[in-house]
Amino acid sequence: MHARWLAPAVLASKGIDDVQNTDPVQADGVAWGLGWGLEFPGRCFFHWGHNPGFRAFFIGDMATGDAVVWFANSAHGLRLARGVLPLLLPGPHPSVEWLQVAATLDEE
Repeated sequence: MHARWLAPAVLASKGIDDVQNTDPVQADGVAWGLGWGLEFPGRCFFHWGHNPGFRAFFIGDMATGDAVVWFANSAHGLRLARGVLPLLLPGPHPSVEWLQVAATLDEE
């Protein structure tokens, strides 16, 4: 069962609300396992959540066992992920693009 959690079952669509989209476009590098978002080609799995004014994000690297858990009490709190994730989990992270995380002021 563990292997199935982290095996791609469904390719993700561009845009978070793809239920109402009758002709979705496939997202680059993001798929769904059983309950986890998956980055491919790659080795990371992720999950996220948000409420008004708060953001949460988790990403783990299957190869190294490293992970980052992010809780922000700001609607813009995930923007820091663009600067922090490359330091902690090197490599591309298409999940950040798929979640449409905006750039920080330093990157604009």
